[in-house]
Amino acid sequence: MRILIKKILKEEISISDKQQKLYDYIIKDVIGSIEMKPNYITYDHIDHILDDDMFSNEIDNIMNNYTKMSSMGWKKYETESGSHYDDMLYVHESSPKEMDVWDAKEKIIEQIMSVFVKEGKYRQLTASDEIIFSSDFPGWTSLIPDYQISTPDTALKINFALWYNPFSGYYYPHGIRITSFEIPVKEYLRNMYGIKNEEFEKLFTMIKKGIRDRIKEWGITLDNDNIWSARLHETVIDDFVGFTKNELGLGDDFSVELDNDGEELETLASYDIEDNKVRVLSKNRSIPDIIRSIAHELVHHKQNQDGELTGDEEEGIDGSPQENEANAKAGEIVRKFGRENPEVYDL
Repeated sequence: MRILIKKILKEEISISDKQQKLYDYIIKDVIGSIEMKPNYITYDHIDHILDDDMFSNEIDNIMNNYTKMSSMGWKKYETESGSHYDDMLYVHESSPKEMDVWDAKEKIIEQIMSVFVKEGKYRQLTASDEIIFSSDFPGWTSLIPDYQISTPDTALKINFALWYNPFSGYYYPHGIRITSFEIPVKEYLRNMYGIKNEEFEKLFTMIKKGIRDRIKEWGITLDNDNIWSARLHETVIDDFVGFTKNELGLGDDFSVELDNDGEELETLASYDIEDNKVRVLSKNRSIPDIIRSIAHELVHHKQNQDGELTGDEEEGIDGSPQENEANAKAGEIVRKFGRENPEVYDL
């Protein structure tokens, strides 16, 4: 997943004390209306776990990881028909019986769920649970809930889920779409408080921070490595790019792209001297780390703008004048931005 940061950024709107009081009241109104309802998930058949994308993806990752499979007591072999995923045979150390991929998946699920039961994340269903299940295919119910975030008692209709990931121990937001989040908030602020479009972006950033703070107050740790979380944070990156642009005196002839995959990136960040594109790896990195990389690469863009880059490899090695300047200036910019936006260190 890639997120292209806005190329041309608007100047910040100055806020009077009267406006700030109104904004504070609006934020209190919006955040105060948010409710969180728990939802405990039950898988009454092992196939229902396979239908869950989170579990299915994790199991596929495990089955493609030789070291992990070996640690769980598994070996796999190619059949005569080839090495395609569906043609492999699997054997577990507890039994000499060969299994196809689907039988192996069911066995692996039972191993995983056994661990989660011991960790207190799930409970195995029994006959007393008054639910139809087969003893050959046991079911489980979660002991750690998912949550639904909503504003049921107001004209504002915020509605998204916080799903618990038992593999990481984190929650991740799901369902934060522009049409069901940003647009309803914009309409609510316009209808209730007369907020105009040019005021909305800054106020929306404050509201998103308020939502993150509320989630944190509930004791929930978010996994930010997904597209839904990005929508709670992306304007922070926008703001930083605009801040850095002003600090360095840059024009609009550049772009910044966040890459959540990283397969095409050899380093954490890069700057293309030909098309003035900055690409930064965002996967598994905190916001402060991401903005430091952005600042570093935009300093290189400044050097290119001023005719100080030629594209020689020596310019990019550690200790070169260009790298030393990028490191020093990036640190200065991040510190200055952090003083004006201390909440960035909570992301």
